[in-house]
Formats: sequence, C-alpha cells, structure tokens
Amino acid sequence: MTLKKISTLIFITLLIVTFYTVPFGANNWHSSDHKARFLFFVNHNYIEEDMGDFPVLFKATSQNDPYWESKGNDDGNDLRIFTINGIECPYEVVKYDPINYEYIVYFKAPLIKKLTDTEFYIYTAYDGDGNFDDPKNVWKNATGIYHLEGERDPKTIDSLLDNNATAMNGSLPTNAVVGGGYKLDGANDYLVAKNSSGNNVNFGFTNTLTIMAWVNWAIPPNTGNPYANIISINANNSGDQGQFWFQHNYNNKHFEFAVQTGNNPYTRRYIQCTKGSPQQGQWYFIVGRYDGSAIDIYINNNLGGCNTSLINNIRPFESRFETNIGRWAAGGGSRYFNGLVDEVWIFKDVKSYPFIKAVYNNATDYANFTSRSPPEKIPEAIIINITKPDLRVVKAITGDLILANSDDSTGKEVVVSGDHITNITYNGKEVSAVRFPKGTHEVTLKVSNFGMFTQRDVNMKVQGLPEGASVKFSPENQIIRTKETISFKAVCTIGPDVSPGVYKYTLILYNHQGILGQREIYLFVE
Repeated sequence: MTLKKISTLIFITLLIVTFYTVPFGANNWHSSDHKARFLFFVNHNYIEEDMGDFPVLFKATSQNDPYWESKGNDDGNDLRIFTINGIECPYEVVKYDPINYEYIVYFKAPLIKKLTDTEFYIYTAYDGDGNFDDPKNVWKNATGIYHLEGERDPKTIDSLLDNNATAMNGSLPTNAVVGGGYKLDGANDYLVAKNSSGNNVNFGFTNTLTIMAWVNWAIPPNTGNPYANIISINANNSGDQGQFWFQHNYNNKHFEFAVQTGNNPYTRRYIQCTKGSPQQGQWYFIVGRYDGSAIDIYINNNLGGCNTSLINNIRPFESRFETNIGRWAAGGGSRYFNGLVDEVWIFKDVKSYPFIKAVYNNATDYANFTSRSPPEKIPEAIIINITKPDLRVVKAITGDLILANSDDSTGKEVVVSGDHITNITYNGKEVSAVRFPKGTHEVTLKVSNFGMFTQRDVNMKVQGLPEGASVKFSPENQIIRTKETISFKAVCTIGPDVSPGVYKYTLILYNHQGILGQREIYLFVE
C-alpha cells in the first residue's frame, strides 16, 4: 500500500464525525437554537379519526402561559414546533400582542391521532434573528385563508399571500372567535378579495370545495336584509350567476348554501339548514361542501342538510366573478350582512366531518381540546455537545483510531492513537496529529447526526489551514436527517510551499443560521 493511499485512508477514518445531543428525558432536543420548550397535547377524545395535515390552533392568552414564561427575546415568529418524533411543523402567526399577552398560531400537524393524545414540542427563547413563520405550508388544499385580523385594517391578509381582502366603507375590526374579526353594519360594509394585480380572484375550483366561516348577528336576523350574504363568488353585473353563495334565506330564518355547476347552461342548487334559526348575539360556525355529486351544510358542528343532488364541475371562473364577504356582488343595495365575521376559509377539496368537528372544538373548547406542560430550559450538556461535538471511535485497516475528548465510561482524557499517528509538540504541548504528505488527495468526509436536529441543510468548511493548503467540498450543500450519515467528497491540496510542521485547523458544520458544530484537528505536514 502506498503512503498516499495509507494517508488518505487515515484522513477518511479520522474525519468520521458524530454530531449529537444528550437525550433529555425520552426525547432529544430538536432545535439547538432555542433555549426552552414545552409539551403541547391534542386530546384524542375530540378526534374521531386519524387525520393528516390538520391545522391545529395554539393560543397563549395569559401571562402565566408557558409560552410567555419561556419566550425570552422571541418576537412571535421565532417559534419552532416539532412532533414528538422530531418532524417539524410549519406554522402561521395569526396574532402577536406582547403587551396584552395574546399570541395565536395555527400549525400543520402531520398526524392527529384518534386513540392516543398527539404530542408536540414547542420551542421558544430563540437567540438569533430567524423568521420561521411559514403560512403557505400550513393550509393543505386551501385556496384562500382569511383570519380577518383587525390590526391589519384596511387589509385582511390572505394567509396564502396571494389574494388579500380589503375592508370597504368603514368596516370595523373587533374581537371575535379567534383573535380579531370584522363588524359589518348591514348598510354598505363588506370585504372584497383581489389578487396581486387588483383583479378578481380565480380560486381554481374543479368539482369539489369546502367553505368555512364564523358569523354572529348584531341585530335580530329577521330585521336584516333578505338573503344576507356571508361570503359569495357572484357576478358583479348579474344576480344568480357565479360559483357559490353562503347566505341566508329570504327572512334570514335559515342559513343557506348554494353552488353553481356546469358550462352554459348552468345548474344552480341550494340547501338550507332547517335545524334551528340564527339568533342575535350568538356565534355560528358554518360549513358548506360540494363533493361533485351533492352539496351539504353544517352549522355549529351539526349536519343541517345534505344530499341535494348536483353534478358536474363548479362553474368556470369568469373575470366578472367577485369574492365578497358580507354581501353579494350584484349590487342593488341589498343582501348586506349586519354582524361579525371571522375566520373565512376556502378549500378546493372536501373536508371530512371529523375534520370539521375538530376545527370547531379546537376553537370553542380550547382548554379541553389542548393541554401543555410547564416550560423547561435546554440542559447545559446539550449546549456543550452542540458547540463541541465529540468524535466517535472508528476502526481503520491501519489500526484503531480514537479521537474523543474523554472516555465515555471513565471520563479520562483520550488521545488520538493508531498507525501513522504521530505524537508531536504544538505550542509547547504534546498532541496527536495525523501525518499527511504534500500533494492533492481525494478523500471522503462522513458526518452523522444523532439527534442534534431533525433535518437541516448543512455545509462543511475548514478554517485555519496554512497558506497554500485548501479543501473543496462537494456537494456544497446537503440535507441531513436524524440518525442519518451523509458523505462529502473533498479535494484536499497541500501545496509545495507549505512548510513542514504541525497545524491546527477547525472542521465546521454550518448553514445559513450559523455554526451547527465544530472540531479542532491537528495536521502534521511532512
């Protein structure tokens, strides 16, 4: 075996690096950038089937809430949320008010379980300048999500960041079911959604949809405008032409949902909720669905009407179809709603009854639907191992190489040993260094992740090499997951002008958020 091959082999095995954290309880600390966390639970007694990609509502509305107790310097979008198994959950901040201790978030849970409580870790006390708020990835199959938060007056932001709504004619923000909502006066107040170009919105419906909203009459319903509209997509120059209408019947005694399908000629069908009448001052959660063959309507978690036959795709979008909240677009001074509106959600698929029920209970019975543990701080041992990760014992053909700070069992300092390892003096201290001849070497660097983080993009670099020496890694960027080992190929060059001697350099694992781990290594140039 040539010296070049032997040296390369040693260099390869020497640089098998393990970045890991000490287990904390039964679970690892998933986000090393956050110095506190608490457990958050979804009560399985409220879940009627296992559901994927469910938008969980998380609220911290008391100074004594674990979030406010542990937040540190967080500014609302520094949160990170993981499942108990380390899968990160995207989230959207609906409201952040540190003065009044009001924090509202929706996050996407990859799975909510029917038989056992679903657990999440919510991480706080972030030291950096990150922004982890990710609204677009929270809402599966959504095409419009309007939280109607008043502080954004006169705009109410579409969480998908595409089709914002504008409050018209003095519509006022107000407290509502989830944070803020809007109060509409029944005379000329409404909200209208437009795309970024200022045009009417094409939500891309095919043959299914689900519409959800919260409404509350400010006056006796029978004294309001007939057919008071909650949300509709209606032609702005004609009556019953459009895509859907969520409204009331003539005397506002019942909620009503209508959908129009087909190409010209069109078919329009409506269905009424006949199980009770809306009353002044009460919140109602209304849901309308179309599954390609029938429409149905749910009010406050109860099926109010179903199986009204309707087939074909939803009527194709036309540029005159306008999305209004609180009226219909055809004009004529009627059909304005007088009351409060909150959380208008538009989906392109059909949401199941258990999904609808869970959304309702999450908002109305939050204290029982969810629970949480007291906050806990990041253990000091984890900080040490993140900033100074240990290198594992590895075995090479040329002998056993040991590179570690201390022995796991005895705690005594361990030095580097093995064939072709030289004990040499560096700055007056005897160290163990690997010999490496001058020239160019193609080597492999293996990096293992044993729980320091769940999944991140990572890069490798070195600092402190002597002038004339360099390392180029490929690929430049990789994704590393828990309990996974990845390989970087490296071209290492020690130029002819590099003086013989011992050099200390630092191997660094990093990404855009900063250094994830590092290790000092001694190199002996012959």
